[in-house]
Amino acid sequence: MRILFCMSCLLPMSLSAQVSTLEALVETTPIPAGFSDSDDAAIWKHPKDSNKSLILGTSKYDEDGQGGLGVYDLEGRQLQFFAGSKLNSVDIIKNVAVASNRSENALDIYRIRQGKVNFLTRTVLKDSQGKAFEPYGLCLAEAADDDDDVRVYLPTKSGLLYEYTFDDEYQAELEATYDLAALVRPVQDAFIQSVVTKETQAEGEMDELQENLDERFILEGCVFDARTQKLYVGMENFGIWSLSTAAAKPIPKLVIPVQGSWTDIEQWGKPGVPRVTDDIEGMDILHANGRSYLLFSSQGISEFTLYDLTNLTWLGNFKITFGASDAITFTDGLAVQSGALGQRYPEGVLVVHDDENTQPDGTLAPANYKVISLADLWKIFPKTGN
Repeated sequence: MRILFCMSCLLPMSLSAQVSTLEALVETTPIPAGFSDSDDAAIWKHPKDSNKSLILGTSKYDEDGQGGLGVYDLEGRQLQFFAGSKLNSVDIIKNVAVASNRSENALDIYRIRQGKVNFLTRTVLKDSQGKAFEPYGLCLAEAADDDDDVRVYLPTKSGLLYEYTFDDEYQAELEATYDLAALVRPVQDAFIQSVVTKETQAEGEMDELQENLDERFILEGCVFDARTQKLYVGMENFGIWSLSTAAAKPIPKLVIPVQGSWTDIEQWGKPGVPRVTDDIEGMDILHANGRSYLLFSSQGISEFTLYDLTNLTWLGNFKITFGASDAITFTDGLAVQSGALGQRYPEGVLVVHDDENTQPDGTLAPANYKVISLADLWKIFPKTGN
């Protein structure tokens, strides 16, 4: 969900002052069209020369076939753009990239060879009843016992999470369906409905309240931690679920709850209380010192939230800016690559979607992505040792 006005204007100065700010080093070429329509990113690390690594970013602009997939170098220069469809989320395993195609109810599959991205094929999605559905979020996973077995997880607006595999021709085959909405208890549902109502009212869109309530279990962001074989999925208005995919029958468990609505954070956002609000969006895993960290976008307050997954400890929130005039706001997707990535990023890189690409003169350009050094992140949040 996208907020349409200045959230920072609503936050008390005392609360805003507690949140550190990182400076992005690079921004990508804007998408061809759409002032808020970039969404998710993925990073491909070049196997021989990390300076030649690539950033992939989606555009969900849905007019005149100008949405699609952009390919950028680490300096943000556009190298390729695959136009034609409304793409939402993208992820990469090895040399294969997969994007959710909302125009065609499908997955678009790309292969990366010698530093160039090539479109491979498209596979139409069907649910367990053989019906087409619109994909939304997406993340990829490798099975621990088979390097060639790629699994695709698709969170949806209905609260269903689909798991697919590919056959030899990269056609999607449904393996499992998880109904996370059905796991929400009545008292929890009342909380979710309250959060959705507050947000809708604050945005001045009460004519859309019923539609928002109908989609109150919406899922989008997800990420797979290969070290622990756990999947993390964000239910935007409720929190983050975890599934142990190595289990015979994975059981989703809520591990990071939303603490309250961004509309009244001044009431519940006390020191020591995790700043986890509704509108949980993109997420990824950072690895450092043998530990896994979960980073996700708290879109409602235009902040980013970091957790140590070893003991599910909240480490804090931060904001991002680019230059003096461009605060990174309302981020949807993000991507992380841990470890050295070229000379400019000695500890890795963070790429985030920027909803409002503000120019030095105050005007808006089409949306793009901002690139941050993880070395700067670890200056704010010292890494925990083994």
